[in-house]
Amino acid sequence: MILNACKEFDYRRYPDNLAGLAVRAISRFLGVEESMVYVGNGLDGVMNTLFRTYLRRGSKVLIVEPTFGMYSYFTNLYGGELKTVLLNPDFNLNVEQIIEQSKDEISLVIVCSPNNPTGNQFPRDDLKRILEIDALVVLDEAYVQFADYSMIDDVWNYENLAVMRTFSKVFGLAGIRCGYLVSNPEVIEYMNRATPPFHVNQLTQLIVKKALSMWSYFEEKVKEVIEERERLRKALAGLDGIKVYPSKTNFILVKIVKEGVTPRILKKKLMERKILIRDVSDKPLLSDCIRITVGKPEHNELLVSALEKCLES
Repeated sequence: MILNACKEFDYRRYPDNLAGLAVRAISRFLGVEESMVYVGNGLDGVMNTLFRTYLRRGSKVLIVEPTFGMYSYFTNLYGGELKTVLLNPDFNLNVEQIIEQSKDEISLVIVCSPNNPTGNQFPRDDLKRILEIDALVVLDEAYVQFADYSMIDDVWNYENLAVMRTFSKVFGLAGIRCGYLVSNPEVIEYMNRATPPFHVNQLTQLIVKKALSMWSYFEEKVKEVIEERERLRKALAGLDGIKVYPSKTNFILVKIVKEGVTPRILKKKLMERKILIRDVSDKPLLSDCIRITVGKPEHNELLVSALEKCLES
């Protein structure tokens, strides 16, 4: 796929302005108008333009916690004021509190679903209630292909809905840096005005076009990851000393409940065995929690075996 894209790549020419080649490919793939698609240099690039477009110093951004850290990063970068609402103990949305907090003038509401790092997908009805807020509601669907449903078709029904996605997860193309946002044409027009020319290189756009044309291949890979995720969850749940949470992503949240074992200690022990996990215990509601990415079956077997030994020692 990438080699074929390289063969078509003419490095002497500038890229399509405003990532036109990728916009056309994504709009055809999703069945939406080109005027409803913004493409950026990775999802970070999309968020950078989004926050630069909608925030002024003191503008309020509402997020739920725990969640992806880049929302607070961009809020602070552009001088915004961050308002947070904690998830419920079961990691679902506290919709009433979100609506209450939104009574102040809010510029952006950011919700990650499925949520990183908790791994759960929020109920559709809860998300629709949040869309009643008088603000642009941005739904980060970076992991949505591993989940049960998407809200992307709802952009036709809600003018204040924007849905973000990336090529870094399902497509495994983090290195080419491409993400996109789908919303009503007015939102896209505002973001385009805040975007410099040639912001996404031509090779990236060619690879995106090729990847989307091969969706049936990636779709099968998604099914394999989901099957392996559930197998790994079952294996982890059989270990003493940890609690395993449900997941609708390609990672699993695990809480360490064995006395005397901390995420920091466990991470160090696993690293000695050349196994990397993510310590997320510094986030709200996630004390003693780690995040484990679903790998290949043989890698997951090594992980489970090593984790069992570390918990016993």
